Amino acid sequence: MNEEKEGISPRLLEDFADYCLYLSSNNVIEQRFSMEHFVKSGLVDRSFLLDHLQIKQLEKLVKQHKNSDHAQAELIKNEIEQRFLNNYARLN
Repeated sequence: MNEEKEGISPRLLEDFADYCLYLSSNNVIEQRFSMEHFVKSGLVDRSFLLDHLQIKQLEKLVKQHKNSDHAQAELIKNEIEQRFLNNYARLN
């Protein structure tokens, strides 16, 4: 299902300094890098398919990230990257 053609926009989960995480209705997480990171490092947007339990775990970590001080937020961001962004096969 192509959500843009269907008129359904992905929901922003979190806006980190270097990228944003979006959740599509079909359990696809989109990691969209900032223009600065694209230009400097050539990083391109990535998509990951997660199951329902993984989505719930990610949403819980994002909520904790939003409610944490800077040091704790960095640890949570690193955990998100390790658990969900670095260890899953990309869709694109």
